[in-house]
Amino acid sequence: MWRGEIGQGLGKVEEEVHQLGQKAASIPLDTSKSNTFDTFKNNLEVVLKDRFQTEKIDFLINNAGITKEHDDNIYKSFDIFNKTLNVSNFIFRDPVFSINREHTKEICKAIIKSKYRFRLAIETHLKDIDENLAILLKKAGVKLIYVGVESHDENVRKNSKRASEINSIQIQKINFLEKIGINVKAMYIIGMPTDSPSNFLKTINFAKKLNSSFAQFNVFTPYPGTPAFSEYKDIITKKKYNEFTQCQLVFKHKNFKDNDILKLLNYSYKSYYLEISWVKRYIRIKIREIIK
Repeated sequence: MWRGEIGQGLGKVEEEVHQLGQKAASIPLDTSKSNTFDTFKNNLEVVLKDRFQTEKIDFLINNAGITKEHDDNIYKSFDIFNKTLNVSNFIFRDPVFSINREHTKEICKAIIKSKYRFRLAIETHLKDIDENLAILLKKAGVKLIYVGVESHDENVRKNSKRASEINSIQIQKINFLEKIGINVKAMYIIGMPTDSPSNFLKTINFAKKLNSSFAQFNVFTPYPGTPAFSEYKDIITKKKYNEFTQCQLVFKHKNFKDNDILKLLNYSYKSYYLEISWVKRYIRIKIREIIK
């Protein structure tokens, strides 16, 4: 799904999916216009029947976000979902939610002004948040923020073209968010091109030092249609799209074997969530929720 005019990017995504022996189609949708949902449904059914001879979807890639001109309708949509479905928790699954800080401030101010009170979660980069914006997000109802820390090694991040704050600033910003009452889910990546098993063990230790409310560990995965896929297409080892799960290697890595990845992935979760400092933090979070 996408919003706006179809361009070469979408065609490239379809082509690379086809190279993996799979099928794909692009269908327009603007999620800010609910009156177009029926048309999208009808178009989807036609494509599934005519092109794929099926009635089911295997995977859905969504690039259909909300445009700036529809900011005022966001909190109204929240209210509709709340009144009709008793929903009060909402997640903005946009990996760069606050990349335009002024736009983000406008959304927050509109929600605050509306007097609606919901529990919100967003995903963004730490480099796109400062203390003033963090406080505004808190007032708007943001309870949880997903951020990509990825690796403790700044050179590994740079080699993978990951735009991140330096480690000391990451620690500072995550501590501030947690201090004002916004839980942080820090996300880490194992198996980036220049990463190694010993190096990722240091990333796990760095994660425990950050001690954010939650942590997520995934495997570096070059998805079809991304620059990373184009860069590593000659050493891609998986042919089925449903194997691109972020839980296993999909290309031939110079430092990791498949078993290395699985062992480190399992170890990272056990090591992090059984750490006594995290257990204490989790208990404090639950007590704070009960009191409020």
